[in-house]
Amino acid sequence: MPQEIPFGVLNRDTYVAQSNKVFPGRPNSYWFQRDLPVPVMNLWPAPFLGAEQAQLIVWRHRHIMDTENLRQEVEVPQRWLEAIVSGLAARVAAETPSADINLIPMLEQKYMIARQFAWDGDNDGSPTFIQPSIGVYTK
Repeated sequence: MPQEIPFGVLNRDTYVAQSNKVFPGRPNSYWFQRDLPVPVMNLWPAPFLGAEQAQLIVWRHRHIMDTENLRQEVEVPQRWLEAIVSGLAARVAAETPSADINLIPMLEQKYMIARQFAWDGDNDGSPTFIQPSIGVYTK
């Protein structure tokens, strides 16, 4: 049975602070860069020739976007879609004279919850380390 090595999640600062990002070795950690439209998974250490014996399995989920026509390019992370729709509904209701004024607080509350949910998902899930190192600034 193959040996399973647990992968560690790096945050952006930890990955960027690596002095040698192309250091060869068997990868044991990664930083997932959530760029749109093409996300990138950065492995560290960089896979070397012996790592060809190893296997990395990655599950990718992508939501298909609905657009009015095929010329639109609306790339919004899926976790933000509900917040955008809820915020737009609250604003349209406030500007529409025939809309029920009693619905606006409910729509705004729904927007606030969806926005908080989106912000909470806007991190890479890795731990944050704070190491204060305050020294003397003057001689």
